[in-house]
Amino acid sequence: MIGLMGSGKSSVGRALSRLLRWGFVDTDSAVEKTVRRSVRDIFLCDGETRFRALEKRAIAAASKASGRVIAVGGGAVLDAGNRRLMRRSGTVVYLQISPEAALRRLGKGGARARPLLAARDGKTPLAIMRRLLGKRRRLYIQCAGVKIRPGSDAPARVAERLLEKLKQ
Repeated sequence: MIGLMGSGKSSVGRALSRLLRWGFVDTDSAVEKTVRRSVRDIFLCDGETRFRALEKRAIAAASKASGRVIAVGGGAVLDAGNRRLMRRSGTVVYLQISPEAALRRLGKGGARARPLLAARDGKTPLAIMRRLLGKRRRLYIQCAGVKIRPGSDAPARVAERLLEKLKQ
């Protein structure tokens, strides 16, 4: 599962894993468990480069087993090795969502907790989210085998729609 933060990768991924009776891995959670620190703390103290290295390891570890739904961080597609590994490991699903919708889903508290959305140089979280999508959209599309728009559907409904697409 790939897409912007707030697109529903984790919640839809969990719902899909239940439908498939597969395991579920959220690579952000896997990183946090490995280093016993939050993603936010890693970003703020060690920087994005360190986080991306840890994320790359988590993706590689999660991809070794079959029968798993894996939700990766929104920026995982920035690394060509991650993109190759994800495509080789299974079907990559892109949850397509607008920056505005992603921010609504995150809510004010959720947006504040995301280090990449911290207002810098007078840029609002919306401007930052638009810039992130601008940098990543092409990579999301290139990497994905399946694309789906969650819209306002609940994660369980998106997972059902996604399962139908996957069966086709």
